[in-house]
Amino acid sequence: MFYLEGDNLPRLLILLVTDKFLLQIGKYMMSDEKITPAKQHLVKKLQLFCKEEETTSSIFALKERLFAEKQSLAQQGGGKKAVRVYHSSGKKTARERIQSCVDGEAFYEIDKFVGKTILGDGVITGWGFVKGRKTFLVSWDFTVIAGTCGHDNANKVVKIQEMALKEKCPLIVLNDSGGARIQEGMLSLAAYSRIFYGNSSKLSGRVPQISLIMGNCAGGAVYSPAMTDLIIMTEKSFMAITGPVVLKAATGVEVKASDLGGAHIQEESAGVVHLVAKDDDHALHLAQEFLSFLPQNYSQKPDIKATEDAYDRETKITYELLKEVGDNAFDMRVVIKDVVDDGYFFEIQKKFAPNVSVGFARVAGVPIGIIANNSRYKAGCLDIDSSCKAAKFVNLCNLFNIPIVNFVDVPGFLAALEQERGGIIRHGAKLLFAQCVATVPKISLIIRKSFGGAYCVMLSKDIHTDRVYSLPNATLAVMGAEGAVDVIHRKMLMSIADEKQRQEKRQQLIDQYNEEHLNPWEAAQYGKVDDVIEVKNLRRVLSRELPSLFASYEPPIVDRKFPNIPL
Repeated sequence: MFYLEGDNLPRLLILLVTDKFLLQIGKYMMSDEKITPAKQHLVKKLQLFCKEEETTSSIFALKERLFAEKQSLAQQGGGKKAVRVYHSSGKKTARERIQSCVDGEAFYEIDKFVGKTILGDGVITGWGFVKGRKTFLVSWDFTVIAGTCGHDNANKVVKIQEMALKEKCPLIVLNDSGGARIQEGMLSLAAYSRIFYGNSSKLSGRVPQISLIMGNCAGGAVYSPAMTDLIIMTEKSFMAITGPVVLKAATGVEVKASDLGGAHIQEESAGVVHLVAKDDDHALHLAQEFLSFLPQNYSQKPDIKATEDAYDRETKITYELLKEVGDNAFDMRVVIKDVVDDGYFFEIQKKFAPNVSVGFARVAGVPIGIIANNSRYKAGCLDIDSSCKAAKFVNLCNLFNIPIVNFVDVPGFLAALEQERGGIIRHGAKLLFAQCVATVPKISLIIRKSFGGAYCVMLSKDIHTDRVYSLPNATLAVMGAEGAVDVIHRKMLMSIADEKQRQEKRQQLIDQYNEEHLNPWEAAQYGKVDDVIEVKNLRRVLSRELPSLFASYEPPIVDRKFPNIPL
């Protein structure tokens, strides 16, 4: 506000509105002969100020336009054409996948302007809330140089890994990458090495890591997921160390991509993938579901979830179903679903080594990890693949403070030439070791049988299992009656010349062995079974014991127990 006085009439000028208006006022005042030189000087300064302001406003507007353009470019990834082509294949873009994963599509991006030629440089990083829990996310963008990994975008990933570690939050990585950026030479290999180090040395065993394979992945883009806790793969995606073209050039072998690294191969044969999803949305849902059973990090316990399923209800399984008659195999998952809350069993690696089933459930609201022998496959024997599968799962539960429950129906380790040559001793020891060192609450339910070394492995009392229960129909022994009789009484039986008499004597000894040893009572007599319970009380017993064991368990005050090494 300025007060300008004439000879007889004061003038009031209110300087508002625009710069152009101010300049017009200045011209008017300069032409007024009654205005003094001092006031003329003031008006000149005013005009100069307005011109400077106009220039500053123009620069600011230019900067705003530049910012908007950069924001738009960062959002576009590889460009509108590349996105259009990608959408035509029925896939979501890297950014759309993140928005589908986080609550309310609220994603807080970090390093979006990294990149010398394309902003973002082929990977989107940041954080959001997944089902109310803060989670860091990485999404590789295939529309930018096939989502390949180089020096700059690897720095973005490593930064997010370090943030997840510092804030002790889960990390979800959405993979759609051709591997190392060959154009960068050794720098691309060094870039992947930094990511691998973060997966293993920094994050493993400290925070949950989930990998989703949502496109064609090769090289380093498959090794990083292999070091995480869970891998989910969409049906039409691909993962392999190398592709069919390179394989043919190196070996002369011609193979279709789906037969080399398709979802069914990696799930059923290789055992690399834990879950196969129909599409992107299904994969993201499975990741959210898996995360619901885990805590934020190694120092916390997973959340208890309320249920309307009565804790004291009877289970519907009958002894008729559990009878050991001939080759009467049954699916242990029927028992599991009858026992757990709402009949919900979140099974992983379902089609790999199906003689052992592993997965998550809840009993009385308490999250549990389940390892169960399934006699429908290989009679429920433990073999190389099932031992590695179960050992990896036990380690996961132990690292993230999830109680372990074994549903036991195991005749022993699989006796076969290829198993011995493949290292069944070495691989079987992985499961035994994992069960022994697990410090979380451990419960064993012997449903039908538990023989030999497999009895020790499947949470026997003497490897510090908190509770061991057996059904009255169950059999516990070093081995089956036929084998035991043939070993113990071999010389005596061979001394009987008459074949008929020998077989009669053998059967008599088998019946005697069955009566004396193949039952739970001998084990209960020595305290190796805490209680023999009725089948209808399976849920009641678990619902009674688990909450108190879980409440009394405190995660060790350590940096972490150990990394979750691939097995």
